[in-house]
Amino acid sequence: HIEKKPNAPTAGCTSMKEENIKKIINLLDKEKKPLLIQIPKSSSKEILKLFPQLKSSNLLLSPSYP
Repeated sequence: HIEKKPNAPTAGCTSMKEENIKKIINLLDKEKKPLLIQIPKSSSKEILKLFPQLKSSNLLLSPSYP
């Protein structure tokens, strides 16, 4: 959800600036049934084993989203 203020704590949610939420939404193609997976970067190799189709996307290998 939209962050209340910079670095404000949440109850376990992911929050960010509205402009960044809009950027993510605009990247999605609902026809492809997008799936959001939030993991620590250190778990990316394990996730690639579970979801090998992500290897070609490089999403787990790219820098964190701003």
